[in-house]
Amino acid sequence: MEFSDTQLRVLINERKNRNAEYHSTTNKKKYLFWNEIAEKLNVQERTNYFTGDECHKKFLSLTKAFYVSRVGDRIFPLKTYLVNILIIIFFRLLREKKKGLGTKGA
Repeated sequence: MEFSDTQLRVLINERKNRNAEYHSTTNKKKYLFWNEIAEKLNVQERTNYFTGDECHKKFLSLTKAFYVSRVGDRIFPLKTYLVNILIIIFFRLLREKKKGLGTKGA
């Protein structure tokens, strides 16, 4: 199911504003939590097709996408940094080797 930008904003805000309630709700009752969010979304958007399960799955996919992108942000700069260090070391060793060969042959 596709969510519009406005619908996503409602979903995110509802979950964020009710964060304490979410964490204090037992796992067996979390479906009620998501059903309430779906009901609010349906009322606000004048629809009747959002379910608690769909809202829960959409929120999980948003958080997964966020964490995957955050991990990527952290890994790639570090990887680039390490590759750059290895390149610098390689060229320093190459330069030192050339200097050593130049003085020995002279």
